[in-house]
Amino acid sequence: MERHFKTLREECRFFGVRMQSISDQLKMTQPYVSQVLAGKRQNSAIVGLCMELLKKRKHELKEKLCHDNIRTT
Repeated sequence: MERHFKTLREECRFFGVRMQSISDQLKMTQPYVSQVLAGKRQNSAIVGLCMELLKKRKHELKEKLCHDNIRTT
């Protein structure tokens, strides 16, 4: 799938995935998580969790959109 965001941080902000939840789950500081998601540092655990949370959030939004469309028809 083609990405339309420059960084994972932008994508997280757009879809409402909070960096605080990532830092809490991994017990890492929020500034460090922010740097990784901005592409300034590397950490596969942070990127992996971020991708997982983004996938879950997109699925939630898609389900809500489909459910709302069924109601209106």
